[in-house]
Amino acid sequence: MSDPANHNLTWVGSVLDGAEAAVTRTLIGDTRISLFVVADDQQLARVQKTLKFFAPEHRILGFPAWDCLPYDRVGPSRDLISARLKTLMLLRQIEAKQDQKPTILVVTVNALLQRVVPKDFFDGQVLRLKTGGTYAPARLIQFLVNSGYQSVSTVTEPGEFAQRGGLIDLYPTGTAAPVRIDFFDDEVESLKYFDPVEQRTMKEATAVTLLPASEVPGEEAARERFRLTYRETFGATGQNDPLYESVSEGRVYAGQEHWQPLFFDAPLSSLLDYLPGDAPIVLDRNVQEAATARLEAIGDFYEARVSSLEVEKKAKKSEQVLYYPIKPELLYWRERDWEAISDTRKVWHLSAYDVPNMEDVPTLARVVGPGINFAAERQDPDQNVYEAVRAQVREHQKSGGKALIACLSSGSKTRLQSMLFEAGLQVQRDTQNAADIQALEKMAVGFAVLPFEKGFRLDNLLVLTEQDILGERLIRPRKRKKADAFLRDTNALNEGDLVVHVDHGIGRYEGLETLDLGGAPHDVLHLSYAGGDRLYLPVENVELLSRYGEAGEGVELDRLGSTAWQTRKAKAKKQLFVIAEGLMAVAAARQLKSAPSFDVAPDLMSEFAARFPYAETDDQLNAIDDVLEDLAKGKPMDRLVVGDVGFGKTEVAIRAAFAAALQ
Repeated sequence: MSDPANHNLTWVGSVLDGAEAAVTRTLIGDTRISLFVVADDQQLARVQKTLKFFAPEHRILGFPAWDCLPYDRVGPSRDLISARLKTLMLLRQIEAKQDQKPTILVVTVNALLQRVVPKDFFDGQVLRLKTGGTYAPARLIQFLVNSGYQSVSTVTEPGEFAQRGGLIDLYPTGTAAPVRIDFFDDEVESLKYFDPVEQRTMKEATAVTLLPASEVPGEEAARERFRLTYRETFGATGQNDPLYESVSEGRVYAGQEHWQPLFFDAPLSSLLDYLPGDAPIVLDRNVQEAATARLEAIGDFYEARVSSLEVEKKAKKSEQVLYYPIKPELLYWRERDWEAISDTRKVWHLSAYDVPNMEDVPTLARVVGPGINFAAERQDPDQNVYEAVRAQVREHQKSGGKALIACLSSGSKTRLQSMLFEAGLQVQRDTQNAADIQALEKMAVGFAVLPFEKGFRLDNLLVLTEQDILGERLIRPRKRKKADAFLRDTNALNEGDLVVHVDHGIGRYEGLETLDLGGAPHDVLHLSYAGGDRLYLPVENVELLSRYGEAGEGVELDRLGSTAWQTRKAKAKKQLFVIAEGLMAVAAARQLKSAPSFDVAPDLMSEFAARFPYAETDDQLNAIDDVLEDLAKGKPMDRLVVGDVGFGKTEVAIRAAFAAALQ
């Protein structure tokens, strides 16, 4: 971080896990736009959800990082590029005060440390079409090509367009659906959004705004800049340089985003350049460690590419495709850029620990306090934990405080509400945001579904969680296994087997190889695709593959980067929708029927289950929770519990029988 004497930086200590969003809302006050930086995507998803609760008047805006490794041979996905460009355009409007809605921009460290397109990138690259307006179709096609849109036969993804006579289908950046433009000569006769799967019109539009579809400019001047800078940087290129050849011919090259700076005559911008000068920054806990690790990883990937290039040059294989990496500082922040983040902006750095008051380290008095843990009441057979919760809530409410009980699911919320109702907390309100909490009447308690494990106190608000009340064992979140993880390890594959990658389609497994990644050996699966395309999949991502079948005769491999696989998946989804309609009809008929509701208090079930001699597996616990939720719904059950002999089906059934016997 920057110089500790820098008073733009303030440390905020003792920020409990889960309280980051509530603390951030308190810190930013009435600021028009602020930036919240988190360590990873998992924390990003949680913070976005909790910010929507604690800052309902704010727009929670995301800006994703590229979904590929630094110096990779593949580029970011089109959906992700669409989301990034939409956010950057909106930030420009906020900075120009064309958009006045209070906004919190939430990003990961990876997204912040990567440079973005210059602010003038959007000048002349934004087009607004209106019904009844005049715009030549040929001129529109040229605009789309220069803006990075790709011509295809059928539009299915953002950044694509297709022309059929006087009709132009295109999927604009930042829109939820593609649009069909019907021209009459040079007049825009109609604009209609359509379903990319069924290609059927959904609704009409009066206007549509077209943003660039790529972070790499596609006009001739940009390509010429690339050619010139590429030659100056790496020298004369040989014949086997598909990147240089593709750009020279105006074709899109997979992964060309990793040479993005060479397409611009000015350095790339920082994401901070898109924010007003008075926009404060909140750094989440562990962000410093994540930033250091990311910068080191970028340097390692660059050094690995440089070393690999030298080896490949010495090998002098004519078929070898050389990878010429650009310097990291052209595309990513340097360490000193990160250290200077608080030189010109107000920065709050959250910490999980107490920050001592030091003269040269500005700190903020504790803004969040610990919640209440009812472990002692749970262990005391003479006490009722629900009555203890009621007593603590009432004590807090005497001084005008508000109480919120956070649950991890709607089913557990319903059960907990029932038990606390019987214990005396009878004025209960489902709350959607912090405004609902402050609007609660004096004796009312708010309930919400929020991803909190432990409670806390903030201002006049007391937050209690399921874990505080019931203990960790009953409500800890568990990771459900994916149903599509057909391949558990590489031993299930033999060389020559056909496999299906969830994103890239049918390929052939060529064996296990070891590559030098980041200065260390790494095992990868070598997959071959049509046209000689190759994909190296890290072994830890083997769950992305499934076996195609035993016979491989006559099977056509997919081509990397094509839309054929996505089109086939779309058709399969369409057939699934037909099947789903029949299942939904049966489910709807089931919902109209009623059945006895067998609900059991968690403490009674816990006491009963304590007699079982074996610890439950995650699969057993998932099955138990699902079955008990079904029994409490008051609807006919529709669930089949499947497991091998000795895997614990009986323990699930006994719990269900116990719940029914108590009624």
